[in-house]
Amino acid sequence: MLFYNLLSNKNVIEISIMNQYKEKSILIISTLVGLVSVLLYVLILEINGFEINDSNLFILIMLPGLLFKLFLFSLSLSLFLTSSLVLFFKHKSKRLIFYASIGLVVTLIIGVPELQKMQSKNLYKITNDMTMDSIQVVDVLEKAITRGDTRSISNIAVHPNMPDSIQEKLTDSDMPEVRRKIAWETNSEKNLIKLSTDPEYEVRMAVATNILTPLKIVCKLQNDTNEYVRNAAFAMYQARN
Repeated sequence: MLFYNLLSNKNVIEISIMNQYKEKSILIISTLVGLVSVLLYVLILEINGFEINDSNLFILIMLPGLLFKLFLFSLSLSLFLTSSLVLFFKHKSKRLIFYASIGLVVTLIIGVPELQKMQSKNLYKITNDMTMDSIQVVDVLEKAITRGDTRSISNIAVHPNMPDSIQEKLTDSDMPEVRRKIAWETNSEKNLIKLSTDPEYEVRMAVATNILTPLKIVCKLQNDTNEYVRNAAFAMYQARN
């Protein structure tokens, strides 16, 4: 009986050691994956001839944070996947469940915003496609509005094939950036007259600097309550007169 108990205890200890070894291996593997990802990213930058110069010195501040984020994302993703695989095929452990949960949470916290940025960037590129017809333009606008992508909404709002009726509706947007973009680039006199009384001074200043704004409106803006608008309107009026 004593021998049986000793043997059982020995087996329990061996299993515990093996389990701990597996868990440590997962942590080590995940850390290495994170480091390799960072090194590969740096290598890709080097291969593409990336250089730090006077025009991009700000990258010195941003790059460490970016590399750390990449390391943490890769580590967390690897931690989630390896822990999940071990849990699924071989070993049940509360600690591994904890590792998998932490890995998934951190991966989502870092990954989802980055994915949204990528989607926003791709959508913005599409807004610069001058070959789109009015139906495609409206479709892109709807996607941008659904995502709340102010930059894409602003850019597509002044697309040459944007229907006039929809651009007119966008002059009532609650996003000042959208109204300002329209004021800068629209060729609609109706929209320019409307935006010349916009509550945001930057929108009114954009109206003043649009060469298609009727001179009577530019002249009126020289008496605006905001100094910047008055100065912009005065300069444009002198240049166009």
